[in-house]
Amino acid sequence: MKKQLYFSFVLATLSFIATRALQDVGFQYFYEEKANNFHKEEGELVTSAPLTIYSLPMGLSYLEDMNFIDSTSIIGKDENGNVLFVNFQTGISSRRNLLNSENKLIDIAKVDSVYFLFDDANQLHVVKQELDTFSLVSTHEINNSVKPVSVCLHENTKRILFLNEAVEHEDGTFSSSIYGMTTNSKVFREKPVFEIHPEEIENYALENNIILPLIPDSETGKSVERLAFHATSISVHPKTNEIYVLSDTDHSIAIFNQFGEVVGFFVLNPMQFGQPKSLSFQPNGDLLISTCFGSNCNIAKVSWKKMNAKKANQNALLEALTKH
Repeated sequence: MKKQLYFSFVLATLSFIATRALQDVGFQYFYEEKANNFHKEEGELVTSAPLTIYSLPMGLSYLEDMNFIDSTSIIGKDENGNVLFVNFQTGISSRRNLLNSENKLIDIAKVDSVYFLFDDANQLHVVKQELDTFSLVSTHEINNSVKPVSVCLHENTKRILFLNEAVEHEDGTFSSSIYGMTTNSKVFREKPVFEIHPEEIENYALENNIILPLIPDSETGKSVERLAFHATSISVHPKTNEIYVLSDTDHSIAIFNQFGEVVGFFVLNPMQFGQPKSLSFQPNGDLLISTCFGSNCNIAKVSWKKMNAKKANQNALLEALTKH
């Protein structure tokens, strides 16, 4: 009898492992297929200066996990974990308690009329909106090993991407991982989609003659060019499908393709953008950056400039020749 129970347990365990493995393979296959078939729009962000700066209401701290609602409104959370609806053109904001829990809201992502709320107890609360009414649909446990600091929707694959809490190494550098979860089945992928290593970002910048941020040297006090990348916010560009990751320590943004390869990097001018806290995109490709100048917090809009067909073809040809 004991032997029979033992074999039943072993079979159940193997079945569970096989099921999770198939789910993981399915996730990866679907992700890669969508990534390879995405029609990327050629263009660039005009990062020299914000197109527009919208002032947030007095007393309102910076916004995290900004999600686009319409052309003038966004939803996000403040540093205290409050859900905020903000019209960034009129400056009108309102707080809503969507969590209905004693746990603190950590991250928020919007998928159509549904909100995915992640709390500090590693629970996911799915809340649906119908006009001005919000109702809890379901609650799910997520992997305890994941401590998200920022989440966003990957529209093309209908996945929620998690930027996990950074890990500090002995040399003082940080690395981070990005995980994924399906929005339909709420299946969490235990293997990272990809990892973020600052040395890869720095190598890309040096190879492409991009000036690194100026960071004060702890010994001399003088500013030196070096990367101190500490990933704090994540968002997916709707026109290119590329993943933008913000580092608030050195005011820089690294751009990754679907497979975790660095494809872009730029530094935000502190005189123009203050202290950046989080980022998001509007459907037309414009970048929104939640930022603060001292106690004055704003949303800076960076314009997306679509490239004309001739220049786009020239860039594609140059990229193809470079690969070969």
